Amino acid sequence: MLFRSYHHYQLAVDAGSSTLSLFEVNSHGLRLLETKPTQGGNPVSVTMHDDLIYVANVGGTYHTAGFRLRPWGELEFIRNSKQPLSSLDTEPGTIAFSPDGSKLIVTERQTSKIDVFSVAPDGSLSNPVVNSAQGIEPFGASFAPSGVLLVSEAGSGAVSSYSVNADNSLSAITSKSPSSGAATCWVIPAGAYAYATSAITSSISAYKLGTGGDLMER
Repeated sequence: MLFRSYHHYQLAVDAGSSTLSLFEVNSHGLRLLETKPTQGGNPVSVTMHDDLIYVANVGGTYHTAGFRLRPWGELEFIRNSKQPLSSLDTEPGTIAFSPDGSKLIVTERQTSKIDVFSVAPDGSLSNPVVNSAQGIEPFGASFAPSGVLLVSEAGSGAVSSYSVNADNSLSAITSKSPSSGAATCWVIPAGAYAYATSAITSSISAYKLGTGGDLMER
């Protein structure tokens, strides 16, 4: 089960039951508000921007599904939010919104691709623009506040950074900056730095994150 926290809400996807759960975070802990099917099998990642929520499903023909968070704490499925990735057997890793919510990206571990969608005002998605990742098995992904996309590469043991273009293509800024361990799974920006974790070696790599999105290992 994967959890994500946003403001006073907690989101969780459960691959076993193929559901998305919404919790309220209060002084007593967590209170379950609602659980919805994710419109596909084995959800592995969830992201949120304002009241818009998207999940990435491993199983099924369509790999994305979107929901609106209503003011009374209910999840409403968005029609036309289900989109395929580059093929059926992509094994998505992470789904993430750009800082302004206008773009949605999904990493494909099996194919070493990164899909970029445009997000319409009604919350639906465009068809994906499929980009080749710089390294092997792109897994974790997160955006710096500047809009630079950081992607960890489990197969390469590295992190790459990209700019997201208006046409949803990606331009590499730093290609395959090595991490301190194998199976680099997650990456997150923090101010002028970025940090990546390696599953096999249980290590954390630190990078200096330049203003232009370039990465330098510390």
